[in-house]
Amino acid sequence: QDAQKSTLMDMEIADYERLVKELNQKITDKDSRIEDLEQETEIQKQKQETLQEEIKSLQSTMQQDEERNAKIKQLLVKTKKELADSKQAENDHLMLQASLKGELEASQQQVEAYKARNFTFLLIQVAVLTSEKHKVQEQLRTSSEQHQRTVSACQQKIATLQEECRAAQAEQASVTSEFESYKVRVHNVLKQQKNKSAARTESEGAKQER
Repeated sequence: QDAQKSTLMDMEIADYERLVKELNQKITDKDSRIEDLEQETEIQKQKQETLQEEIKSLQSTMQQDEERNAKIKQLLVKTKKELADSKQAENDHLMLQASLKGELEASQQQVEAYKARNFTFLLIQVAVLTSEKHKVQEQLRTSSEQHQRTVSACQQKIATLQEECRAAQAEQASVTSEFESYKVRVHNVLKQQKNKSAARTESEGAKQER
């Protein structure tokens, strides 16, 4: 059950990290797009300023050179058209930029909401796992103490049996020594009795001969 809880939590964390990664990627893409649009907008503004300067230059040239009036008018019309196109492009970019900023804010709000929703759940899971970890550690400590007591009792019993074994070996050695001494005494007694019997026999034989 602990493994299932851990696996479920890992899956939820993985989903959370994946969603956050996707949202962060979207945010990065949108930021990059906004930056590109801002750069393009700046280019358009510079282009507008350049075109406006060209218009002023052309207007001045029209006054100074009437012979080039037709060509200048054509260039002026073209320049005005480009300016209008540039302004339209700028408006389109501004609208797109506003839309992307709105999407970015919505994405950020989704990320924050998801974080707030899952952070409490993760805290509860961590608290549960921490409690279970403490219970297991307590069980391990109790089991270890019981094992140590059992080992100590076994060691004491082994020491007692070893002492009894040494005492039995000493007693056996004493009995063996006493038995060997007894055999020597019996052998001497038997030898003495044999010698006495032989002497008696010789004495009786001598008497009979007389």
